[in-house]
Amino acid sequence: MSEIEASEAEVIQMRMSTNILTFTALAICLAWIMPQSLWASGSLRFDGIDDYVEIPPQSSLEITKEITFEAWIKWEEEVGISEFQIILNRDFIAYEFSIGEGKGNGNFLWALGDVSTSAPDAYGGWRIAGPIPRNDWVHVAMTYDGNRARAYINGEKVADHNAGGKIRNQANSPVRIGMRMLNAHPSYFHGCIDEVRLWALTRDDDQIKSDMNYRLAGNEPGLVAYWDFEEGQGQTLNDLTANQNDGVLGNSESEDLSDPVWVDEGAPVYSGPLGKPIVQIQPTHPGTLDDLFAVILNEAEIVGASTSINYDWYRDGELAQSGNESSFSAENTSRGQTISCEVLLSEGELESDAGEDSVVIRNTQPSPPVYHILPEDPMPNDPLAVIFDQASVDPDGDPVVYVFEWFESSDGENWTRRPEISGTLPPPLYVSGEPEISGLYTQMGEYWRVEVTA
Repeated sequence: MSEIEASEAEVIQMRMSTNILTFTALAICLAWIMPQSLWASGSLRFDGIDDYVEIPPQSSLEITKEITFEAWIKWEEEVGISEFQIILNRDFIAYEFSIGEGKGNGNFLWALGDVSTSAPDAYGGWRIAGPIPRNDWVHVAMTYDGNRARAYINGEKVADHNAGGKIRNQANSPVRIGMRMLNAHPSYFHGCIDEVRLWALTRDDDQIKSDMNYRLAGNEPGLVAYWDFEEGQGQTLNDLTANQNDGVLGNSESEDLSDPVWVDEGAPVYSGPLGKPIVQIQPTHPGTLDDLFAVILNEAEIVGASTSINYDWYRDGELAQSGNESSFSAENTSRGQTISCEVLLSEGELESDAGEDSVVIRNTQPSPPVYHILPEDPMPNDPLAVIFDQASVDPDGDPVVYVFEWFESSDGENWTRRPEISGTLPPPLYVSGEPEISGLYTQMGEYWRVEVTA
């Protein structure tokens, strides 16, 4: 049996006929809010000749027991005569992290002053972690907990060695990004640096890998300095922690030739994890002739990144369609089936939790009937009858059953349903009701209204 809400009503008054045809329409407006950009787009580019950032001496940078260093780098070929491309250095070799040229052979290198270790030596105390490709964004990290020294490349642990001793501390020593001043042979970095983090604790393997693609708040426990390189202009590289370890570009607070350059290119770092998509299948109450569409309603996608969206469509629990199609054809549905869609977002190795929605396929609504009441000018005690000018059409080909609802009123405003001559609702207890009512029911001055549901 097909079902449709009553869409027309015929009202008539005894001795005075009034035909009223009422149409009711429901409009639903879905507002799509464009997601804000979550892509971290800025970095500093160092020329490899004389560019650097200097952070003045601060007690928070005097890390002596445990340390974690993290940075995103995109390094290019050497342009000077240095053996090293310095990522970050604290003077007097307290702690240093670099890419090795020459004897370093393109490896990620680290050095902790006064710390003994079994890690292989590249040159003069620089320890080899692993090779770094040129001209690609690479995440590097190093940790020391007082017993072990570990190094990571793109979240994967590439070195783990015995180590011991207290990290050297020279009071009033600045930290520099992109440069080390040692005697008459300074070393510089050539390429881009982004998202540099210093911790006075040891981050474990899972923390290194899980957070490398996400921006920090700056108030994480143990974080002593965090530079996200998102300023885009000016002479200051801001520390997002409360320690105010802000850096100055080049030799002074005025522009000079030693300033690295702000660039729009940034590491693949986001302001938060891929969001779980909130999914809605539209229409929300589909019929058998309706194509289905899965819509993501929240700010889940990463704008500026190549976010992939996968839609898995299920029919009564069985996978029916999988891929990047957000629509599901009505040709694949039947009345009574439960259709669900599971949506998954991915960006590289990042993957969201799945969002899903489901609907039950109903009959496609038949067209409303067109009808009127006869006689058009009834007298008291005249019987009334519903006459169809246009019958309903059911797109599914089901037999159309009409349910008649009769209402009586003394003033045309306050209505009472007469159950003895009306159909019974809701389904499945349909009783068709009476298309005709006896003159025994009609009295002078009464209004009668009929609603017909197909």
